[in-house]
Amino acid sequence: RCTTRSTRGNAALEPAPPSGYRHSMEQAPGKVLCIVFKFLGDVAVALPAVHALKERWPRTGLHLLVADDAAPLARNLPWIDRVWPLPRTRGKARLLDSWPMIRELRAENFDLSLDFIGNDRGALLSLAVGATHRYGVSAPRGFHGRRLCYHTLVPEAPFDWHETRRHLHFLRSFGVNFDHPTRLELKAPAAQADAAAQLLPPDAIIGHITTSKALKEWPLTHWLALARHARASGRTFVFAAGPSARERALLATLKAEAPEIPQLPPLSSLDLYLAVLARAALLVSGDTGPMHFAAGLGTPTLSLFGPSRVDLWAPVGPHARCLSAPGCTCNPEWTRCAQSTSCFERLTPDAVWAAAEALLAPATTHARPGL
Repeated sequence: RCTTRSTRGNAALEPAPPSGYRHSMEQAPGKVLCIVFKFLGDVAVALPAVHALKERWPRTGLHLLVADDAAPLARNLPWIDRVWPLPRTRGKARLLDSWPMIRELRAENFDLSLDFIGNDRGALLSLAVGATHRYGVSAPRGFHGRRLCYHTLVPEAPFDWHETRRHLHFLRSFGVNFDHPTRLELKAPAAQADAAAQLLPPDAIIGHITTSKALKEWPLTHWLALARHARASGRTFVFAAGPSARERALLATLKAEAPEIPQLPPLSSLDLYLAVLARAALLVSGDTGPMHFAAGLGTPTLSLFGPSRVDLWAPVGPHARCLSAPGCTCNPEWTRCAQSTSCFERLTPDAVWAAAEALLAPATTHARPGL
């Protein structure tokens, strides 16, 4: 199973809170804005910490500000009072498009804003929203003067902690226990259930073949072998990929090699993809956002890791398992494998199918949230 490094009982590993770190308000704030302005997978791994904050302050109005493409991940969660989907185009500020929503946010008069990511955009949004108390991550990066956007800066947690635990560390000053049980719970939109049923047969396995970087992708020949293992066992196997031109081209290559294996078409929305994932018997994927989405939906999830570290990015869920390419020493930031033969090739289809069968066994059946 996916496991993460535990720090329970070893408080010496935690960074000590700086002077003045403890939150000054004696009572729970009336309204809080959590800012998680980053990519889809980053938003998913931050949600358990945001949920822990709501459990700490159950009567506090909890709002979440994310990029518009990530809004479906939180829109159906009953413990979030409002999701603010801010327009985003990578590489462009879009200030004119953002200003009407920023004005609305300012009118909310938040008691507290929490920027979980600490990037430049989150810092500027924190300043623009103008909450009474503004907290951010004290990260050694960003534009000069970024720290002036906040009232209080929280030291970053060590980089060798799982990302969800790093977010929990950010909340220590508000009484959130660092050892709070980490769980990600997502809900598929009921309105998309019929459309999802038209796209994915019951009890099908989805093989999501792509990630944001080619280095983190399992070889196409291995995907074909895995799909044939599934079909030989009487299972329906369906290929899927991300929306970029490179990822769709890889899917087209598989279609030419094995036209008999079905593929998911480009989907119109993340809402629809969540509904499709919620129907699947199993998701097999690399280190990519959909593995977090499936785990949060309660779908059994088999994640294939090459250069990425499992202890930092493993999906959080009771029905998730991870396999790592043996002997891989590549840096996740590289663009290509340092070995003459891809490290990922050593993770064989036979090994992956054996792990998939274990997850598909009757003992792993469960009730899935959100359906």
